[in-house]
Amino acid sequence: MTDRGEPGTFDSIGFNLTDRKGKLFYSSNWSGISTEEMTLSKGNLLIHSGFSIDNVSTSTIAARTLDVNDFENYTIEVKSWPNPSDSYFNLKAISTNSVHDVNVLVFDVNNRLVHRGKFKPQEEYQFGYKLEGGVYIVNLEQADKTEIIRLVKY
Repeated sequence: MTDRGEPGTFDSIGFNLTDRKGKLFYSSNWSGISTEEMTLSKGNLLIHSGFSIDNVSTSTIAARTLDVNDFENYTIEVKSWPNPSDSYFNLKAISTNSVHDVNVLVFDVNNRLVHRGKFKPQEEYQFGYKLEGGVYIVNLEQADKTEIIRLVKY
């Protein structure tokens, strides 16, 4: 994350999801060599970090986007089942936003997009029949909220 001060127009962020051995599961913006930070289209990063207690160093980084044009505050939680699965997956978005559709992007462990879909927040979404066995990172987006889950097919 890079906080470039107020009003936050040029703040940027990028992140990787890896296992304990460093194997990459997901990159927010893969350039082919590394993850590149993306400039926020609106909002502001606020970064708080670092303190030490009794020679034990801890670090906390909190990021939050603030959008002065956002008048709709809402929450989204994603339920998925079965996981792991040998055939398909079900998704359910529990959201206080009943207006915007939920977009689904499914990536394999090589960060290739293998499935894309969309559903209404009050519906259940089913996919995965055609996916091969493996680990998948599912990015669910609704308006300005994003939830990421990990699914396994065997």
